Amino acid sequence: MAEVQARIGAMIDQRVARYASVRGTSRRFRSYETELRRMSAREGAACEQALLVNEAPMTPRPGLAFVTVVGTLVYLGLAVLGWGGFAAFFSHPARIALAIAVFVMTGAALFSG
Repeated sequence: MAEVQARIGAMIDQRVARYASVRGTSRRFRSYETELRRMSAREGAACEQALLVNEAPMTPRPGLAFVTVVGTLVYLGLAVLGWGGFAAFFSHPARIALAIAVFVMTGAALFSG
């Protein structure tokens, strides 16, 4: 119980320090800190878990990743068919750059919120 409260306190102090340099935000996070410190151990543990989830890096869900990649392949596949095949589509450097950019943006989209 004390360990959970100590970890929450440390996380709160880090967040307050991180935003203290921005004008006016430190007051808001201080009130947030006060509210968290008043919680019981059970509420604090739930809050700790929520804070840790917010700090975790974005990981794509498998279903969403599959649909995104398949949709991108279908989109580019239609463009390739419209230009008359792979050789015709990729014979122009701008379309090669377009295909690369689409795949890079698709990869970035998988890790965005």
